[in-house]
Amino acid sequence: METEGAYLFSVKEKEQQTPVGHLWFNVLEQEKGPVAFILDILIYDEFQGQGYGQAAMTALEEKVRELGLNRIGLHVFGHNQRAFRLYQKMGYTVTDIQMFKTLERYP
Repeated sequence: METEGAYLFSVKEKEQQTPVGHLWFNVLEQEKGPVAFILDILIYDEFQGQGYGQAAMTALEEKVRELGLNRIGLHVFGHNQRAFRLYQKMGYTVTDIQMFKTLERYP
């Protein structure tokens, strides 16, 4: 199935071409112009911490430039500190913070 503006890539180990994860993004129109927004990036547990996430993000940057875009956006959950540190290391900055409070139910 093809959807205009949607891109799904398999992340593979270099030598054996073993799949190690995937990266999925859409091109979205925003007030500041089009942005490549990452919908999902997943590196399988057994391959995490080996540089595949950073390599996938670097390849994404190349693809985004090929598409003539100059912005990438993403959402990262607060508990995912490993991903948060990677994104910061790669130059991403925090633009929004969502906060929630769970209320106790009335008896």
